[in-house]
Amino acid sequence: EEAAARRRMEREMARVQAESRRQAEAQERARVERETRAVQEASRIQAEREERRRLEEETERVREATRREFEAEERARREVEQAAQRREAEAQRAILAQQEEEYQASLRADQEREEAARR
Repeated sequence: EEAAARRRMEREMARVQAESRRQAEAQERARVERETRAVQEASRIQAEREERRRLEEETERVREATRREFEAEERARREVEQAAQRREAEAQRAILAQQEEEYQASLRADQEREEAARR
């Protein structure tokens, strides 16, 4: 009877130890899962930050390129406009010079007719 009681006590102790081991293993698995999720979440947040920073840098590069392109187009437009104004001014000067030449020729012709009439 003592031997049977001892065996029952040993079985009960083994059962309690096994249960305690299972609980410790379950707690360890839960801890590892929590830490894994925390590491994954931190990694996801870091990746999002890096992607946001990359997008911001790309946006700034595009904005700067667009600004430079606009400025170049604006300079070209002004140059075309100024060239057209210069051509217009040259044409006006040529017209005025032609008119002045015609006026002077007309004056000379008038003077020559007056001199011829006096003679």
